[in-house]
Amino acid sequence: GATDPRQEYLWYALDTDNGSATWASPHGPRSAWSEALLTASATPLPELFPWRADESLSHGAAPVADLVPPDVEVLEDTSAGGARELRLRLSSPRGAPAVGLWVDGATATVHGATVDGQRAEPSSDFGFMFWAPGPNGIEVTLTLSVLSDRLGVRVSDLSGDLSVVPGYEPPTDRVVVQPSVVVTRALEI
Repeated sequence: GATDPRQEYLWYALDTDNGSATWASPHGPRSAWSEALLTASATPLPELFPWRADESLSHGAAPVADLVPPDVEVLEDTSAGGARELRLRLSSPRGAPAVGLWVDGATATVHGATVDGQRAEPSSDFGFMFWAPGPNGIEVTLTLSVLSDRLGVRVSDLSGDLSVVPGYEPPTDRVVVQPSVVVTRALEI
């Protein structure tokens, strides 16, 4: 059915690489409240929402929250015969209920992957979002053909409490559905 017009979709993304933050929504503003936050025309924001890389999102500048980005620990790194195998631990120091990793296709092609012990489908634009990683995070194994000296990856974690954003005030006459707080960072491994 149709979405109740009193519902608002609001996401917050913090890019820790450049210290900027953005409000975003898969829907255009539905009220004066969301018009004040979503001031720019809809466009894809793949650096902030890599799992929705091609989706146009309404967006606007947001206050920068003091949030710790996801952590990537290299557990093993081997190379043989033009292939590189990496075993990584991906975790959220802030305890977010989802973590994700995306490989920069300009730096490597993923030929094999396991995520928390489960086989993942390799692709030229490999990436995933994993729910309920546990307090120690998840292990990720990647088998790659390297196209560059360094492997480029983007990691993010996802939670749902917008009250961590400085100055955030929820609307008084509507409901925010699927509130999201995303913290991202890029790495070279």
